[in-house]
Amino acid sequence: ATLLNRDLTGLSHAQNQPSSSVPFHHLDNGFRNLDPDFIEGDIDFLDFLGFMGRRIGGTPPTEVPPVTEPDFAFLSQNRTKNTITWIGHSTFLIQMEGLNILTDPVWAPRVGPMNLVGASRWTKPALRIDRLPELHGVIISHNHYDHFDVDALRAIAAQNPSATMVAPLGLREPLLELGVRTVAELDWWQSHPMKHLTVHCEPAQHFSGRTPFDRNSTLWASYALIGGEKKFYFAGDSGFWYGFRDLGEKFDGFDVAAVPIGAYEPQNLMRPVHMDPEEAVQAYLDLRARFFVPIHWGTYNLSDEPFLEPPRRVEAEVARLHLPRDNFWLMKHGETKTW
Repeated sequence: ATLLNRDLTGLSHAQNQPSSSVPFHHLDNGFRNLDPDFIEGDIDFLDFLGFMGRRIGGTPPTEVPPVTEPDFAFLSQNRTKNTITWIGHSTFLIQMEGLNILTDPVWAPRVGPMNLVGASRWTKPALRIDRLPELHGVIISHNHYDHFDVDALRAIAAQNPSATMVAPLGLREPLLELGVRTVAELDWWQSHPMKHLTVHCEPAQHFSGRTPFDRNSTLWASYALIGGEKKFYFAGDSGFWYGFRDLGEKFDGFDVAAVPIGAYEPQNLMRPVHMDPEEAVQAYLDLRARFFVPIHWGTYNLSDEPFLEPPRRVEAEVARLHLPRDNFWLMKHGETKTW
């Protein structure tokens, strides 16, 4: 019997298994996704080589998202307002109930080994690392190059020695090697207190790896940040799956959900582990969130869809479903929203 069933509330079912049992997502040499029907994407080898070539040598688009300068003074002094500031890709500064928390810090000009190969950054970071306010925490979803930038993490650790980095299983030692002093390494459904917030490590449908030889040897995750008054969800990187509905039920909805909308073409390769814009809108609805923040678009040359297509398709889907337009924050790089 599988751990989850599409007709059951998967997360609560998983959490109720006997403590002596081995979790379904644990393997002898790594991890797997919870959906028993999950099948990885497939693409012809020659097509894959062409896809990778377009990532390395692609022509920059004629139009990139606007970058606005954040209000440094406000972000540094703010202790009372709940805000979200987009630095780029999946990197956000979250100010929540007086704490400063950074998500998936990536500043690299390329996302690949030693920043020499891999997808190019086509939109500059909206905020330099040395201009960040003092951080209380950093949450890391997984170890892909576009979510785990060793140079940025090293600089952030040196600048914020008291900050706690929360990461999935397998990433504690790599973070300690970068100079991080405090690491909370979590499995799915575990949590960690961060002052008066609780950071919940939750499942996502994705994979991990930085070389051809370490695929899925470390865990991937999403996160729910639960405070006394506010609830924030960070999806990290995920394909569409029924777990979003389960999380919406488990946490009784969220104030803000940051959900990826890009890197979905070619679909035969990407769809199992990345959402297209229409799926992202459905994930937001399943999460029962009030505000939707699109992430994972408009920064790196990761995939084949037109660079600015993802937010346009989100807007079209919002209109088609007659959803409140003001609840969908298609943010500029550097823009701050209060929630």
